[in-house]
Amino acid sequence: MTALVNRYTKESVRFVVGLSLLIRAFNNPYRNLEGRQLEALSRLFARNVRIDGYPIRGTDLQEAIKGFAPIGLEWNESKGWVSATQLRVAPPLGYLYEYLLASHFLVPTEVHVRVISLTA
Repeated sequence: MTALVNRYTKESVRFVVGLSLLIRAFNNPYRNLEGRQLEALSRLFARNVRIDGYPIRGTDLQEAIKGFAPIGLEWNESKGWVSATQLRVAPPLGYLYEYLLASHFLVPTEVHVRVISLTA
């Protein structure tokens, strides 16, 4: 997708993906690529591309990763939601994940939950 979009623009490109899809990208071994996982992630996080990681509910995240091979995921929740900054990936892949966050290739988005109280 990145290569296709970059054919038509030199502007910055942003993709918004759910956190469960982002985890899937980190979990896939990409055996069909010569550079495997590192090559796949470098294609996704290209020079002018930023990924906005959309949060997911903690319960939905737990359900979403059931079929994945273990990559050592841990997370904290805020009001039941998990954002990209609250997700931790075990090393050595975790080092790459932290780099993507620190360099703003991966931009966490936050969910603002508004609680409405209804009283009779």
